[in-house]
Amino acid sequence: MDKKKDAMQYYQQGLSGIHDNKFDKASISYTRAIKFDKANLQHHLGIALAKGEQEKHESASFLYKIFLIMDPQNAVAYYNYGFILDVQGKIDESIEMYKKALDFNPHDADGYYNLAIMLTTKENYEEAQKHYLKALELQPSDTYKVLNCFGYSYCLQGEFAKARAELQRSIDLNGKYLFAYCNMSLVLFCEKLCEEACRNFEEGIKVLEGDKGVETRIIKDIIASYTGEKIRLEAKLNGNEETMDEENTTLLKTLIHALVNIINLLTQQQQYNTEETLREYFVLLLLFVYILE
Repeated sequence: MDKKKDAMQYYQQGLSGIHDNKFDKASISYTRAIKFDKANLQHHLGIALAKGEQEKHESASFLYKIFLIMDPQNAVAYYNYGFILDVQGKIDESIEMYKKALDFNPHDADGYYNLAIMLTTKENYEEAQKHYLKALELQPSDTYKVLNCFGYSYCLQGEFAKARAELQRSIDLNGKYLFAYCNMSLVLFCEKLCEEACRNFEEGIKVLEGDKGVETRIIKDIIASYTGEKIRLEAKLNGNEETMDEENTTLLKTLIHALVNIINLLTQQQQYNTEETLREYFVLLLLFVYILE
């Protein structure tokens, strides 16, 4: 029996499982590959990846730690481990892993992009900006996504003109990218350009309407809710609703910050579906309506 040949067959099956989103199958295949060829580090890296995709984050984290002892210069492992740590809410450790990944692969646009997102989460905007710019310099395939997050980071700093400029670049590159429309609406709401924000969000809804993969009932539900909230917004702006107290406003701002970071991370990893994401963004926009002064 040729153990290395058998191991390679299982390794290929693991790759196929990852490609087909059959992560349980991939995990089993990589485990069998290791059984026949323990020395091949790619098999160990594969099972760590599969565990991460199965959302078994503790197992994946442990496997990446072991792998990096065996191969302490593997940029892919540092990058993947950084993502797992981020999902676990270990932002500082995630930043450290992304930085190490870039030490060994300084030409990885996605690495700079992910690092910038994490630094934005930590409100280290100056350093985050450097990494967004570096990612853009390397011309990633999803440049419009980088511009979207870059624009949002400017929004968090209150630099709304810069935020609008980057978000518009994102929309110009991909006019069907819903998240850029939503973030643009956030910026416009912050600037109290409420009518323009509503029009922009309606453009985002049109993008959704053009998505044949989305059920009509979802679109109608969103539009109906949106129309109702526009009426509430108009009432509030006319002084017919009470302003929220300072404590609740602070709480909502914290929630908004957390929610946007989660959504941007999901967007980057493409781990979302259109219905869930739009509903989350819609809630986000409504919260902004209620904290307008």
